[in-house]
Amino acid sequence: MLRELATDGRAVSHVLGVVLVVAVVLAGVVSIVGFGITGLTDSTADLSDTAVERDLTGIAGAIDSVTVDGASAAGTTTVELSTGDLAESRDRVTVDGTAGTLTVAVRAGDTERELANTSLGVLEYENPGSNARIAYQSGLVFSAPDRGATPAVVRSNAFSHRTVDGVSSLTLPVIRVEGQTRLDQRLVVTAGVARNRHPGVLVGENGTDADEVVLRVDSAYSAGWALALRELFPAEQTTISRTGATVEVVYDVPPTGLFLHLYRHDVRLDGR
Repeated sequence: MLRELATDGRAVSHVLGVVLVVAVVLAGVVSIVGFGITGLTDSTADLSDTAVERDLTGIAGAIDSVTVDGASAAGTTTVELSTGDLAESRDRVTVDGTAGTLTVAVRAGDTERELANTSLGVLEYENPGSNARIAYQSGLVFSAPDRGATPAVVRSNAFSHRTVDGVSSLTLPVIRVEGQTRLDQRLVVTAGVARNRHPGVLVGENGTDADEVVLRVDSAYSAGWALALRELFPAEQTTISRTGATVEVVYDVPPTGLFLHLYRHDVRLDGR
């Protein structure tokens, strides 16, 4: 009888079954916890990106308030940022005053005359977890899921094209930013007086001799600039091309001419 019990495998099978059940349950728990942690990390990254988009849009509005909407007068304002609470010390909005350039010229036949050539600067945030990029440049706010993606235009700038009673006008308030390399909780925006580069002069008919206005932007966000500029210019009079980091707009001056308003604001950004 004792020998039969010793050689009976049913007890062993029962123990193995329990072990297998416990292993399956533990594997499921580990998978659920891992999935939950991944989901939480993704949600935190999304929350951080959303907060930065909101911050940069607020910064853009604050800059406009002391430049474009400030009747060309110098001004100062302060913006509170939320990125300091959401991100680690390495995940801040950074400022590069040398990034990007904008050039405006008029062209008559094969002759091109440059009216303005200025650096733009950029405020940029890159999420180390998701590789998302969010940036401000000359009034525009861009957002891209990674460096290879075409940036979405989160906010348009104050560039405008209008035609009233057959007379067209193009207004380009170019904003150049520089300042403290890394921003955290509070941003101080200081704007200088606007510099007129081409103050409302008629281009074309009975004005400056020109058939075309040429606008070029060299920027890491050239794809986003191309999207924004397509919304600005009338498609039937405009050719837009992009090669690498450079987007070029060639705008045919209307037969009645074009009033071109081109001015630049220098803005300094400091904070803590």
